[in-house]
Amino acid sequence: MTTTPWVGVPSYYDFPACRAAFARGQSDARPEVRGGCFFRRRGRTRDHYTLLSHIDPDEAWAELAALSRAGARVQSVNFSSPRPEGCPTRSGPREWFCPNFRAELARSGKRASGLRRAARNTRLVPVSHEEALTVFREWAAWAGGRHFMVFRGHYLRWLEDYFEHRSPTHLVGVVQEAGVTGIFGWETWRGLAQVTIAKHTPALSGRELWVAGLQAIGHRPTLCGSTADVLKEQLGLEPHPSWLFDTSKLGKKETGK
Repeated sequence: MTTTPWVGVPSYYDFPACRAAFARGQSDARPEVRGGCFFRRRGRTRDHYTLLSHIDPDEAWAELAALSRAGARVQSVNFSSPRPEGCPTRSGPREWFCPNFRAELARSGKRASGLRRAARNTRLVPVSHEEALTVFREWAAWAGGRHFMVFRGHYLRWLEDYFEHRSPTHLVGVVQEAGVTGIFGWETWRGLAQVTIAKHTPALSGRELWVAGLQAIGHRPTLCGSTADVLKEQLGLEPHPSWLFDTSKLGKKETGK
């Protein structure tokens, strides 16, 4: 597969609505901005800071170091921006990018033909708050039987924000004969889209959900997250490496260790 360079494409949590929901997704979580760095702050007895986005990596590393020296636990999410050379980093999971899904559907060949067949099995409808929560609850119960840990807080906060019309976000329901069996939500920012929530019940396949949702986004270049590698490769999405600040090296940069 030929990978298109992501020149100028922001990282997943640079998208403001997604970032704000993540920073408020747990009862003790709140956003905190320090200079050009956006953190999620948690903790009741000891502060826990997660770096979600930054403008300058040297400034971000300095902030992480200062918080660590003050006794806080610190970490970062993974970033798809160019990997900095002056700060300790480590490799993160692959991020997936879709330059133009409608163009992918229009291609010849076995993969595009399979995607078009999947598209014929569903239709999209506006979805109510209760319908979205019903799908989410059924997904969470189903996922809980397959995975050790199921994350809920970020997605539920994003849904609350969407239905309160706080940000440029979009949500559709995916319908089969059984009714709404999937929800697909994304954010638009700076000419790009970013898929934040893609959940379905056992009645709908992940392939059908993503084909329907990416069709709804259309021609817009789209960030698609860092999970479900096999599915996303089957969809024709493009992989891109990511990185994290290596917080295990805090305090060692100046000594060269």
